[in-house]
Amino acid sequence: MDDDWCVSMHVGQHLYLMTTKANISHFFSKTVFSFTTIAGLFYLLGDYALRFLHLAKDVNVSSRQFPLKVQFPFEHANESPTYELLFVIVFFHGMLNGYSIIILNLLILSMVLHASGQIDIICHEFKNISGDTPLYGSSASKIGMLIERHNRSVHGEAGIMLLVKAVFAGGVLMVEIFVFCFAGEYLSHKSKSIAEAAYDSLWYDMSPNYGKMVSFVIMRSQKQVTFTAGGLTNLSLETFAN
Repeated sequence: MDDDWCVSMHVGQHLYLMTTKANISHFFSKTVFSFTTIAGLFYLLGDYALRFLHLAKDVNVSSRQFPLKVQFPFEHANESPTYELLFVIVFFHGMLNGYSIIILNLLILSMVLHASGQIDIICHEFKNISGDTPLYGSSASKIGMLIERHNRSVHGEAGIMLLVKAVFAGGVLMVEIFVFCFAGEYLSHKSKSIAEAAYDSLWYDMSPNYGKMVSFVIMRSQKQVTFTAGGLTNLSLETFAN
């Protein structure tokens, strides 16, 4: 990715396309990260807040709850200050687990968007290939550059609280699945555009040799770049809907 950015810094249109993808990645990252934080706080602290607000008069040491269902191999875990210390540890453990998963997912999404930016650059360059006789050499070098770049891309209040908790937790899981499926759909769609851009170039004004080069690019693009779940199925919006 760093090499691609260094190369694109010298071409305004390339830099614009890559910056656009980076901004989209930044937006998705902030949105999903914020949603995960809110859902995690609500899920981990929901029961505690409910008991504190409505059942405070009945709370005793033995009824204290932790953010997650957990048993400790020692006694007096519900007594102060051990309870407060364990509460903080369990809370941050749960939040960090969620962050670890979502950061990995966002990294994958960012890489897919970066690859799609490279495909946009390939399509842009195909549109700019000229078929004029004096520029045949330039066209050949551009096609070579595009091939090289392409090869690098591949009940009651308690019941309501439980329902809301489940909705938030399920929402986070659905967002995670959607991120993968959307990334796969987007990458496949972008890979199709390479063949279209090559066909829309001025290949008919080129010599037969250069036309054959473009036809090979089109043939290679028929094998779409896909994002799979362990090689078992392609991740796409259709898969997400199913």
